[in-house]
Amino acid sequence: SMEAFLDMTGEFLHLVRIVTLAPELDGAEDWIRRIAAKGIVASIGHSDATCETAHAAADWGATHVTHLFNAQPPLNHRAPGVPGAALTDGRLYTEIIADGIHLHPDILRLVMKAKGREKTVLITDAMEAAGMPEGAYPLGGQAVYVKDGAARLASGVLAGSTLTMPRAFQNMVRFGIAPEDAAYAATVSPAASIGEKLAGRITHGAPALLTRWDRGFERMTVLH
Repeated sequence: SMEAFLDMTGEFLHLVRIVTLAPELDGAEDWIRRIAAKGIVASIGHSDATCETAHAAADWGATHVTHLFNAQPPLNHRAPGVPGAALTDGRLYTEIIADGIHLHPDILRLVMKAKGREKTVLITDAMEAAGMPEGAYPLGGQAVYVKDGAARLASGVLAGSTLTMPRAFQNMVRFGIAPEDAAYAATVSPAASIGEKLAGRITHGAPALLTRWDRGFERMTVLH
């Protein structure tokens, strides 16, 4: 409920930029309308919603989809679900985990073709094991096992990722996405998707955090 949310956030409500929710749940319309009115991004995710409900959520004010295809029913030609709505509704920014594990390279290319770089948002969904060796790590009270770059529960279900943003960018280029489009989806689009006007861009007044890459797209340095 909105009351529970306000109780949790208290005086720090202004720090909340985005909230993921399943729009098919009772009360979702009221919730989306109210948080959107406060300038908080409503993102569709961890959801069994039909495509019709997902489009309706956009009508209510949702503008984002959390890690497309993951924690959602698969795209079906007769029941497109959240993926179908995300790929066709121009109002929705669409997150993708470009580790080559969560999504097949063809799906990554499909999303870029359908959404364009302006509405494609590269994310990592990284958990505690990112940058760490293989082994067991905790995640929300559950044990996650990392092997061959994949983070899974004992049941085999994916549980976050070990992806980093530089690797996500490199993977997109390796999968055939134009470097300038991959860079845009890793910088400008994520910022724009939460209403950030400066970060993610090289412009006057923006945070002076830049990266330098060689011609093979290996990161060289970070400039502060």
